[in-house]
Amino acid sequence: MFATKKSDWHPLLLLFLGLAVIALALINEVAYRRATNNAARRGEVLAVLEETRSLAQAIDDAGSSERLYLLAGDSEHLRLARGAELGANQHLRWLTTHYQRRPFAQLLVTQLTAACQARLALLKHATELRSEGRSADALQLVSTDHSASAVHAALSAVEAAELQRAHSLRDQSNTALVIERFGIDLMALLTLMMLGLLALLSRKRAADQARHEQELQQERDQFEEKVHSRTAELADLTLHLQTAREDERTRIGRELHDELGSLLTAAKIDLEWIRHSGGGSEPYDIAERLHHVGGLLDGSAAVTRRIVEDLRPSALVHLGLAPALENLATDFGNTTGISVATDLAPVQLTESGRITAFRIVQESLTNVARHAHALHVSVSLQSVNDRAVIVVRDDGRGFDASSVRRTSHGLRGMLFRARSEGGGLRVDSRPGAGTRVEAQLPLRTPEAQVPTTQP
Repeated sequence: MFATKKSDWHPLLLLFLGLAVIALALINEVAYRRATNNAARRGEVLAVLEETRSLAQAIDDAGSSERLYLLAGDSEHLRLARGAELGANQHLRWLTTHYQRRPFAQLLVTQLTAACQARLALLKHATELRSEGRSADALQLVSTDHSASAVHAALSAVEAAELQRAHSLRDQSNTALVIERFGIDLMALLTLMMLGLLALLSRKRAADQARHEQELQQERDQFEEKVHSRTAELADLTLHLQTAREDERTRIGRELHDELGSLLTAAKIDLEWIRHSGGGSEPYDIAERLHHVGGLLDGSAAVTRRIVEDLRPSALVHLGLAPALENLATDFGNTTGISVATDLAPVQLTESGRITAFRIVQESLTNVARHAHALHVSVSLQSVNDRAVIVVRDDGRGFDASSVRRTSHGLRGMLFRARSEGGGLRVDSRPGAGTRVEAQLPLRTPEAQVPTTQP
């Protein structure tokens, strides 16, 4: 069949049906023209047969009238004989003209013309003998002549040729009818086959369309489910962030109240003691009190710096991402006792990108401290192509990464942080095989760098 795509079947089938209709019309037209032509030829055959019979009748009438004239001498018979001879000549001229278009029949016409002319000449000669008073010779001439037999033989030959032509035309007509019938039946069969195939293809196309619509509906349902799931995740994450923000505020308030407040309260008590002591106290006691107040103020400054560092690391602002991560890893190792190895290369990130990278490493180290029970941790920062790649790996107990629940706000938070910067996050972990967290962030393009103004 056709080597085409399924979507091209219907136009081709419609084209084939159109061609089938045109072919049927052509077959009918050819059959009509052939039937018309054969009918005209059969009409010619009938006309020739009619002319030959009329010619034979005229020759016979001329001979009979001539014989009666010779016997009775009645001029009326002579007039009838001459009229019959005139009619015979007219029929002979018609046949001669008709057969001029058929060179293969010229011999028959020539023989017929010669026989008729011989017969008419004999009758004319018999009339001349009668006019000369030789009636007996004229009767003997007419009675013993065989030209009439020659005329009938020539006419029979012409009739036989025309009858043979009529049989040939009949055979041709029968053959044409058989071919036409076969062609029409064949085209009808092919058309029915094409219509059946078109019906099957239409049914298959309807089934494919229904299946396609069902698949589209399933995709829409999956997409809506995914949207609902992401919306629920974002809602949970938002709630978690709000809760974390409130917890952070509570922690900061508690540190301010418990640590900074107690230090400032102690310093106020020492200052009140100095103010109320006046000059009655020993200089040594006053100096000791002032030294204690100084220590309290140093402790207050240290608490303030620690709180500020927790909120926004100063090393990230003043030194860059790599030194800030180095300090973070060192503090983590000192606090948890876990061995930390670093491989940090300078990378060019936007300000928000640096904060995102720092928070991802910070959250990863927090998860290691809380859940991993690891002995060694490695932190790397490299530039690969147009991406900054951050990898945090530990040798802890690991977990099944495929079963991470939607409420795992730490990992979800890191993922959304990375996506918000146009990057991505991948977590690889197996129970007993440790965990590897890889984040990729786009590097800052040269066009995005703000040029510094030299003073």
